[in-house]
Amino acid sequence: DWFDQSVKQAASPTFAGLTLTDTLTITMNLDTVSISHDGTHANFRTNDGHFNFTTDEGSNTVTYVSVHGKGTGYGVVNIYDNNDAEYLELFTDNGVGYLHTAGVSPNILRLQRGGHAGADFFQSADEGETPELIIYGYRTSDSYRSLHIGVGIDAADTASFDGVSNYLFDGDLAVNGGDITSSAATASLFNTTPTTVNIAGGATQITSTTTGVGIGTTSPQKKLHVVGGSAGSGTALLRLGTEGDTAGTESILTFVSDEDGTPSTMAQVVAARTASGADLKFDTWGKADAMVIDTNGNVGIGTTGPDSKLHIDQASTTAAIPVMTLDQADLSEQFMKFMTTIGVGNPIEAVGAKTLTTTHFIKIEIDGVGDRYIPVGTIA
Repeated sequence: DWFDQSVKQAASPTFAGLTLTDTLTITMNLDTVSISHDGTHANFRTNDGHFNFTTDEGSNTVTYVSVHGKGTGYGVVNIYDNNDAEYLELFTDNGVGYLHTAGVSPNILRLQRGGHAGADFFQSADEGETPELIIYGYRTSDSYRSLHIGVGIDAADTASFDGVSNYLFDGDLAVNGGDITSSAATASLFNTTPTTVNIAGGATQITSTTTGVGIGTTSPQKKLHVVGGSAGSGTALLRLGTEGDTAGTESILTFVSDEDGTPSTMAQVVAARTASGADLKFDTWGKADAMVIDTNGNVGIGTTGPDSKLHIDQASTTAAIPVMTLDQADLSEQFMKFMTTIGVGNPIEAVGAKTLTTTHFIKIEIDGVGDRYIPVGTIA
């Protein structure tokens, strides 16, 4: 400012006994620094390529370079590119700092780290301060929008993105070691149909459509459609588990009615850990353990401890129902087929010379005929 004003106000200014009529040049060895004025701007030039500003005041002293405007004007620093057409402009106006590219064809303002150095923003924030990085934009035929990025004030180590209704990630969205959640009951995490999410590099694919959710398929046919494995493989498609592994621990699959009203349990499938293995139990409405397949593969209906491959226990004394009903619509076929090796002492034995001594009758009912009795006894 001192040089600029002096040159403008005097045709031949004098500095410490020197009269400047064109350019002041300071030379040391082969390097020069020249100071001049072209009638519009004061110019400082060097053929060395570097300007260093250093203070010799005191010790451990901070050096300041200040650029001031005049009156209501403000100081501006412009750093030009190789063709002097575009430049980086730095200034402050009314308490707001500005850093942007300008000129003939400004392109990108890039913050580039050097080596392994990072870029820190607002590192010196004090307690209670939640500064934001705000990005503004105005699309064609759209409203003025802004994206606010800052540290959330409601939870520690939480980034808060505010200011717009939708965020477009044009590419892959990777979440490493965290969750993708929505705090609003009506919010959509992925607002396209269909939406496909690849997990672990595509090893698991989840697709959501208007029909349902598909795992391993992009065309789910039901609310949940799981596809996996290949022809001839034994891939498990669904796994339910618990933390415990002691007798009495259960994994339960529950079927419920009136989910949006007053839910009622219609049925349950229960895998129950036992001391010797596990039982698979089926509960129906109001009836626990209606059927059980125990750890040995025995099936119990009406009993939790079947002692044969099929054990049916009609334990009620007032049920007024038979234990089992056989209904054969194919009149050309039998009611029942027995398979074993025929022989003496076997489950099926030829009559031969033996006779039957009837000791009991088994009551059966023939539909449309009534009760009938099958004689049973001993043979000799």
